[in-house]
Amino acid sequence: MRRKGGKEKEQNKQKEAPTRKVPASKSPGPSKFSSPKTRLFGLLKSAKSPSPHPARRSAPPPPAPPEPSALPSLPQQPAPPEPSLPSEPPALPEKPTPPEPSSLPEKPAPPEKPSPPEPPSPAEPPAPPEQPESPEQTAPAEPSEKMVKQIDSKETFDSELKNAGQKLVVVDFSATWCGPCKMIKPFFHSLGEKYPDVIFIEVDVDDCQDVAADCEVKCMPTFQFYKSGKKVGEFSGANKEKLELTINELK
Repeated sequence: MRRKGGKEKEQNKQKEAPTRKVPASKSPGPSKFSSPKTRLFGLLKSAKSPSPHPARRSAPPPPAPPEPSALPSLPQQPAPPEPSLPSEPPALPEKPTPPEPSSLPEKPAPPEKPSPPEPPSPAEPPAPPEQPESPEQTAPAEPSEKMVKQIDSKETFDSELKNAGQKLVVVDFSATWCGPCKMIKPFFHSLGEKYPDVIFIEVDVDDCQDVAADCEVKCMPTFQFYKSGKKVGEFSGANKEKLELTINELK
């Protein structure tokens, strides 16, 4: 059995060997051993067959860009539910009637602010030297050479000038309604204590008009200076410095 199989295979190979044909692509031209019919058939076949160098195919068109995908639609938010209107609007509450205005309550008094502590009182300055009080404020005392003498008549005036002797007599012609006279009057009285050897006299021109006329007084205050019954000096005006300076020069 093995031998028969091997022989059959060899016979089949021998039968297939002489019937093999050469492919047309490898031998396009007619073989010199072929018959005239086969040559003609080969020429026709070669004429119909495409050229060995086929034309280059055009490059395929580039693929179209993919269409942009549509943006995903946002999820729609559910519409808010419409409020259901009541069939009938609720009745508005009645406004309470304002009470009749009564008397307004009194505002409470603001609290009293605490008074600030009093600052410590400074040391008291030394008291100034006491000045002699004017005769208008105090009752007239006994006449003295240290006090200012008041003249009430022409006779009294002449007597004072005669009794003074060699002493200096200073006469102040003034009036109660004269402002400068009131201003210098305290200073005139202080000079009576400062200069005890000088006689100071006051003459009210309203009470002793004859004395003022005899001494030719034209304005107030006027100061006249006498010595041994004679006038030795005179000036007008409330000048304290000039008054004291003249006294020191004439005494």
